[in-house]
Amino acid sequence: MAGASAACASPRARVARTPPPSVCGHWVVAKVIATSNIQASPNKSFLGERATYLASKAQFGRRFSFSHPLYRERLWSRAAFRHAYVSARELRIKGERVAEVDVLDLHNRHFSDVGDALLVRNGRQIITLWNGVFYELNRVGAGCGK
Repeated sequence: MAGASAACASPRARVARTPPPSVCGHWVVAKVIATSNIQASPNKSFLGERATYLASKAQFGRRFSFSHPLYRERLWSRAAFRHAYVSARELRIKGERVAEVDVLDLHNRHFSDVGDALLVRNGRQIITLWNGVFYELNRVGAGCGK
């Protein structure tokens, strides 16, 4: 996720024009996830916002929208993720690694906004971080290719 220190860098990332199936599709922000290190007041206006991550378009409410984004997928070890953010357990992310998908602009540049970095919890839920607060997004409808 944006802002991680170089000492906690994750392994090499794969960049693609198509989002991985775990994030491809339409989403809605469902709730704030309480964690031990919330750094700011949650932005409740995000609740109910819709997000879309497709090969042709990336959009998060009225915050950002652009055509033909790129998607960078990285895997964090649980220890590196905990060092950079919080315990994956606090976010109810299971497995040996934490999958992160960053939305990049057409020129392969990262931008900083809510919904630009996504953590995969499972096939129906992803998580985004903004100003030290984690938000849960729930899938709306079927994912891509289903």
